[in-house]
Amino acid sequence: MILDKLLNPELAGSEGELVLLRLAVSPHLLEDVLESLAGTPFPVNPQIIHQPGHVTIEFPAYQNQVDCTRKLLEKGNLPVENLEIIKMLNAIGEN
Repeated sequence: MILDKLLNPELAGSEGELVLLRLAVSPHLLEDVLESLAGTPFPVNPQIIHQPGHVTIEFPAYQNQVDCTRKLLEKGNLPVENLEIIKMLNAIGEN
């Protein structure tokens, strides 16, 4: 059991595993995405990455907050299919 935790560490709390939510959208949708994210019942401090042709919005959340985020994006007619859910330790390893 202890060896398993050492080999497969995870960042988790009472709300589930900590993940990174990443959403790529066209620049004209950035304001709409930020307005939708303002409706979450948890704080969102997004990192915004501007790239040619699209903008990527990233922020941490717990696994049980993903559905709420997805529903808010759907309600705003935003591209939910672009929402990536990445384990936080994997996201840290990307950098």
